[in-house]
Amino acid sequence: MTLYQIDGLSGTGKSTLASELRRRGHRAVDADAEFGYYGDPATGRPSKIMIRDHWIWDLDRLRTFAAEVADGHVFLCGGALNQEQVLDLFARRFVLHIDNDTLRHRLRTRTNNDNGKAPAELAEQLRLNEQALVDAERQGTAVIDATRPIADVATEILARVRRRA
Repeated sequence: MTLYQIDGLSGTGKSTLASELRRRGHRAVDADAEFGYYGDPATGRPSKIMIRDHWIWDLDRLRTFAAEVADGHVFLCGGALNQEQVLDLFARRFVLHIDNDTLRHRLRTRTNNDNGKAPAELAEQLRLNEQALVDAERQGTAVIDATRPIADVATEILARVRRRA
């Protein structure tokens, strides 16, 4: 099995991309739903503190998942504060990125999630949007322009995966 991570801030299109990849017959997993929870970053114990700095993955469950998936490509869509502890699981990582105007519009108008709608949350997301590019470069993560139609984003990622195969 080859595991790929598709990361990005809230509103960049991770969930929509996962749906598009599944529509095309690929296995795409929503990391937030499968492995994510609010927990103490130091201990991993579940927490009632629901802030970005406490969004972590259940690393044992993720490692078990990676070990049990047999053949083919699996796209893990999402990110967490503690993901750097499992970077070795991924054959390649991608980060979806959009400009601030697009991010602002998507966060304000989406209906599936309220994260980023409050003024303070929106300001934080815009700040993090700039940092995402710095982090991607530091980690050697491929940056994908997610302002384009989701079908084009999926096509680019699949082409990059095929080139590496």
